[in-house]
Amino acid sequence: MPQLEIEARKELIDVCHQEYKNDQKELQFIEEFRSQYVPDKAIHWYTRNTFLFRLLNQALRTQNIDIIFKLRLIIVDIYKELNQLFQSNIHNPSIIHVYRCQPMILVEKLERLRNNLNGLISINSFLSTSTNKNIANRFVKKMSLKPGETVGVLFEMTIDARIAKTADTPFADIKAFSAYQRVGVDGVVMGASVGVSIR
Repeated sequence: MPQLEIEARKELIDVCHQEYKNDQKELQFIEEFRSQYVPDKAIHWYTRNTFLFRLLNQALRTQNIDIIFKLRLIIVDIYKELNQLFQSNIHNPSIIHVYRCQPMILVEKLERLRNNLNGLISINSFLSTSTNKNIANRFVKKMSLKPGETVGVLFEMTIDARIAKTADTPFADIKAFSAYQRVGVDGVVMGASVGVSIR
């Protein structure tokens, strides 16, 4: 293993230990990651409901450059695995429709979305979606049961593989690679820094 990769791996493990030092369950997952992680299982590790998923998404969402830098190894590995899947399925099909439910604080973010109809928004994280609108709608309904806190917003997206290729923003169906495998649940993940048109 090259020295830079060894250092990146150590920084990743160290920041995870630091963030979860008081959580024994997560510390066990971190140890499992330290001893078993290989780059071609990056998507599997990312889709597990553990420290890595939460820490990476939070860092990307808040643009915490210090944490993002320390997680660079997994970010690069997820991107490479996603890109490899994307390249192997680039023509099959060239345009797909996907759905995502996103919790939003009622007042501020939702109003910004309404004011940005027919505009673009930027999403700075790996974006998990479904090709099944009913699955996404179920999440919307669950989130909408907590009045006053958040509301579930359903995003309907059309992805054109030709544009994604040009923009170097890979996406892929990750069902077979995901740790989260349940009947009726599928997943298409798009790379970080995605531009989405609001209609």
